Amino acid sequence: MRDDHEPNDAFYPRIEMWKCTSFQELGGDQQHTLRTLYQSYFYGRQDQYWADTAMMKLPPLLDATGMLVCGEDLGMVPACVNGVLKN
Repeated sequence: MRDDHEPNDAFYPRIEMWKCTSFQELGGDQQHTLRTLYQSYFYGRQDQYWADTAMMKLPPLLDATGMLVCGEDLGMVPACVNGVLKN
């Protein structure tokens, strides 16, 4: 995530960052702000990227085999998964 005012600075949230002791040391407002950024980053901003990437990879896979294609839940499932698999 980039700040338009500081384009050379970037923040990449860690998966399950709330389990870190440094996160737990933060005040409630800061924790809330970071959780909001986390939610946006992992479950909002990357959905379209995930869908676009999947649509480049899945059609050739489906054309190459008669096997059933399914999605495995490894913990973080983008909202677009059902729609991509239906298409």
